[in-house]
Amino acid sequence: MKQVVKTALFVAFAMLLAFCGRDVKVKYLSDGSKELLEGTMIDGIKRVYGPEDNLTMIIPLKDSLPNGMVISYYSNGKVRNIVKAVKGVKDSTDVSFYVTGVKSNETNYFLGKKNGDQKEFYPSGKLKSVQTFKMSMSNGDLKEYTMQGELIPNAQLIVEVENKLSTWNEFVITARLYPPTKKFRLYRKYPIISETQPYTKVEVINGVGRIEIFRTQLEESRKMEIVAIYKTPFGNDCKLPKQVVLK
Repeated sequence: MKQVVKTALFVAFAMLLAFCGRDVKVKYLSDGSKELLEGTMIDGIKRVYGPEDNLTMIIPLKDSLPNGMVISYYSNGKVRNIVKAVKGVKDSTDVSFYVTGVKSNETNYFLGKKNGDQKEFYPSGKLKSVQTFKMSMSNGDLKEYTMQGELIPNAQLIVEVENKLSTWNEFVITARLYPPTKKFRLYRKYPIISETQPYTKVEVINGVGRIEIFRTQLEESRKMEIVAIYKTPFGNDCKLPKQVVLK
């Protein structure tokens, strides 16, 4: 955390030296804040000040887009957030802090997409949650912890397949969460052709999703991927994938 704050201060000081003596344009906003543009929107630095004349944000610009270390501040001068932008999108570790200076969030980005671990921390500094992403898609490996550091179990996706080919000429697949959860999103992918193919949304009624696959819809592989997504008490989207075979 100290290293990140030192980096933010160094970047701010370096920007000040680099643009010393350049033209500065001032824009006053209706809420009492103001924007100072050093240089131009093509190649410059925008500084935003609050109504109390406190620095709230530094944004380096290239071709009118954020390009470089973007830093925001609390009214007490402590860093609120720091992230490197490339051509207007995040392309580094995005780090946020509580007003006390303790790190609150840390998310890795690549070309504007979440890529790697996303971590959340308690005000004490202890790890609250961690989730891994690949190009903004969660891999389903979400871990959440109590303030004492104990792992909180995720819900389980329960899938049951009933073969009714001899009677109703179909398979009936039901999906639910345990512990029982009435509100969650459910998707299916069938037949599985590739990782990038889209999912089909499945309606969930009273905590149960029902899928019917008729004999005429059966494919040679008979593999189906089912994904449930629910909100944890911490507000995270927890992804629960499961593959089933229709047999």
